[in-house]
Amino acid sequence: MRKALFLAPFYCLNLAGSAILQQMEAKQNNALPWIMWILASCFYCYGLFLQITPSTMTNQLMSAFSMNNLQLGHLTAFYFYAYTLMQIPVGLLLDRYGPRRLLTLAAITCAIGCWLFSISHDYDLAAIGRLITGFGASFAAIGCLNIAAIWFPVKRFAFLAGLSMTIGMLGITIGVSPFTWLTHQIHWQNTMLMLSGIGIIFVFLAWFILKDQTVDIDIDRLEEQTTPQLKQIIRNHQNWLLAIYTGLMFAGIPVLGALWGLPFAMQKCGLSHHDAAIIVAMLYLGWATGGPFWGWYSDYICQRKKILYTISTGALISITLAIYLPITSGIILGALFFIFAFFGGGFIITFSLIREINATKNNSGSLLGFMNTINIFIGGALAQPLVGWFLDLTWDGGYKNGVPIHTLGDFHDALAFIPIAIGTTLIILPFIRETFCQYITPVIKLDNDK
Repeated sequence: MRKALFLAPFYCLNLAGSAILQQMEAKQNNALPWIMWILASCFYCYGLFLQITPSTMTNQLMSAFSMNNLQLGHLTAFYFYAYTLMQIPVGLLLDRYGPRRLLTLAAITCAIGCWLFSISHDYDLAAIGRLITGFGASFAAIGCLNIAAIWFPVKRFAFLAGLSMTIGMLGITIGVSPFTWLTHQIHWQNTMLMLSGIGIIFVFLAWFILKDQTVDIDIDRLEEQTTPQLKQIIRNHQNWLLAIYTGLMFAGIPVLGALWGLPFAMQKCGLSHHDAAIIVAMLYLGWATGGPFWGWYSDYICQRKKILYTISTGALISITLAIYLPITSGIILGALFFIFAFFGGGFIITFSLIREINATKNNSGSLLGFMNTINIFIGGALAQPLVGWFLDLTWDGGYKNGVPIHTLGDFHDALAFIPIAIGTTLIILPFIRETFCQYITPVIKLDNDK
């Protein structure tokens, strides 16, 4: 009897959700892909927010777990370790099973990871929580891109990929400053518990709204071809060049936005914690506007490499000025952060470029998963601990309230990684192939392609 009473609300919720979904499909069939894509983009925003949460509680975490910078970098990077390792499996799973079940499972996993992090009183449990969170969030970006690739015409992919970034970045831009304030008001463990609750909400939304599309492709044949396709992806040197380029361009955002940008802004301009959080938010605002703009402009001029040269040069100049220019104005630093991210956000067109070079649609998840594996490894799993290690190398041993104190010179040395990484992209670019926004070879088309 008790079991029946317990399950009754879930049964009713399932019936109600099914009825709503059927009505939506009947009356708004054309709107369904957009609704699914918006939900997936919001989940992508949620995953990004979980990625950068340590930057809002850096001092509290270092004090709570008695960590140095390298340990903090590793704790943050545990998210990226799981995220990176899962990208190719996520792509393969999405190609096979579709986004509905997988994104629902991802939301559950994110909620569990946040809950574990919220109750942690030692480094090991916190690291496990970050690892589980990264596992769940690893489905977000590829899931969103997969919906765009399957449910929309090919010509819209670059714009939708950039627009997904906009939704994610705007969410962070609007939320990071209030979240930083809230973290200092109610303690970091309570804010993580709140994020766990948001994950539960996404569980229900994903299960009731997302729909898997049946494509006109033999599944048995697709399974037989999965390994050869993956081998073909790995053997194509253009894919490696694009993935490395993307990772090097992406690296500056997690390094500054997820961890070191806030203490750097505080030290460089003498800002309060709250004001520095607003400066860091400019990174995400720049990313939010740059991604769709460069995606649209690349499609408009029917060129990819010209845009990549532009964004690499612009990002290199602006981040070098932001780090080394002797400025004390938070407004100027915020403007340079915005410009850097506006150019840097243009790396999103490489996801269109890699699909055009490989001329694929039925295994787009596998291809995007490979791309994101290298991207996240360089930009997150490698870059954050590396910058923390450089900070520890130049640290003079000073503490304040249990937190290491770093000079501006320490940040100059450690953050040199970012302009070096972006400068390297200009060396890679001559070897990347131009597609002029066209598939290199014929592509399998779906019925909804226009």
